[in-house]
Amino acid sequence: MRNKYTMIACVNNKNAIANEGNLMYHIKADMENFKSLTTDNVVIMGRRTFESLPNCKPLKNRINIIVTSNLNYSPVGVENWTKDELNNTFLVNSLQEADDLCYAYFSDKELFIIGGGMIYEKSYELGMIDKAIITLVNDDADGDAYFPEIDNDDSFKVIFKTTSLRDHPSDTYYRYIVYKRV
Repeated sequence: MRNKYTMIACVNNKNAIANEGNLMYHIKADMENFKSLTTDNVVIMGRRTFESLPNCKPLKNRINIIVTSNLNYSPVGVENWTKDELNNTFLVNSLQEADDLCYAYFSDKELFIIGGGMIYEKSYELGMIDKAIITLVNDDADGDAYFPEIDNDDSFKVIFKTTSLRDHPSDTYYRYIVYKRV
């Protein structure tokens, strides 16, 4: 792989990210942070993650790259997409193709891996990841999609960590942790 990528995810103490196709957590401040970081950049996701987006539409003001092994994949409702949505969405059949596309056309942008579990795992295994921005929720719920155990990897170190946060007194605590490849 020729580019450096940042994984961004919200995980819990068990590294669970999703259950039955839905995100485990919907923390308003985390969603705003995600939007702020990824806007005007590239987001790379698997097909199932894409299909879980509101109205099965690309994220606005971002280049959306969808990785799918289905050579005939066509998103539901694509005929109703705006010109910007069509022009800013690309389908590829592998992370290698995504890397080639980013190298050729988007080298001036930050490149984010946004899920799901299989895309996180494969990009991590391929050594594509240079940085990981994690929202760690203090919860032990089980999921059916998980984030790689980057916190146990000696090739990454913590470069930033917040204290425990929560949006409202009744909410579960969370914190931001940034890992960088050493």
